[in-house]
Amino acid sequence: AKADGRRLLPYIVFKGGSRECARLADQFRRRAFVVSTPNGWMQQETTLDWVNKIFPMSFGKHMLIWDSFRAHLTPETKNLLKQKKVTCAIIPGGCTGLLQVGDV
Repeated sequence: AKADGRRLLPYIVFKGGSRECARLADQFRRRAFVVSTPNGWMQQETTLDWVNKIFPMSFGKHMLIWDSFRAHLTPETKNLLKQKKVTCAIIPGGCTGLLQVGDV
């Protein structure tokens, strides 16, 4: 969700099954982003994809608050966020339930 209350499209990660995932992505276009990874977890590539889909344009400044997941801290992710004028705030371990309620 955005600070003004607008909801972002869900980003759904499935395990394997790229053909089925492509079918679902087509079916739910404009209602959700559907991707797959070998283990069904977010990883570096999906994190960069998510950033590109959520912040497609680089107009204005934005702030993103998220946890210390390894893919959030890589130089590639930091550089992409910087290009898109997104300031990143990392939630300290153990505080996710207090500061990132949507993730709990």
